[in-house]
Amino acid sequence: NPSTKTKVSVKEQSNIQVAVYNILGKEIKKLLNENLPAGEYTIQWDGKDNEGYHLAGGVYFIHMIAGDYHKTIKTILLK
Repeated sequence: NPSTKTKVSVKEQSNIQVAVYNILGKEIKKLLNENLPAGEYTIQWDGKDNEGYHLAGGVYFIHMIAGDYHKTIKTILLK
């Protein structure tokens, strides 16, 4: 099964939000929305949407918010 892992490093305790968006900017999967202590975490996405359906191969974006920090990375889901 296609999946991807993303490492997240947090310098101080804060609410961490990580979500996957399609090319149109629609959120398709919420991966994380928790208050976490400082540390490094690995988040895995299994290629499914919020309803558990397998998504088509293509370009997706993983967006992280931690306090004032925002980062978006591009990922490609291959089938």
